[in-house]
Amino acid sequence: MSDLAQIFLPPLEIADRADTAYTLRRPTPRRILVARAEAQAHEWARFWFNPQEVKDWLAHHPRIQPYVAAALRDAGITPHQATANTRTPRGFVHRLPIAIRVAAGDITAQEAAAELQGMNPS
Repeated sequence: MSDLAQIFLPPLEIADRADTAYTLRRPTPRRILVARAEAQAHEWARFWFNPQEVKDWLAHHPRIQPYVAAALRDAGITPHQATANTRTPRGFVHRLPIAIRVAAGDITAQEAAAELQGMNPS
């Protein structure tokens, strides 16, 4: 198993314990968990992320899709910057952070980078 896949694999103590809310449900077999982790790792690897980059993105945005993270990265936005709530031209704060707005298709990654640049002029 690759280093990247290990990021997505739950620890044994979590994977093996029975969920208290669903006592009739059997624990997921380890081979299925490994297959899922490998599939997730493959998706991130398709966009040339290394394990540390994946950890950084998932630490800030646990459910972010790799293509969204790649678009933000390619626009020069870091995982931390993608958590920012920018202001509208009229001065109101956007309710959602940049990463979610890009994922929803409200703005492009390039527009997000421009908004960030507007917040912090150099």
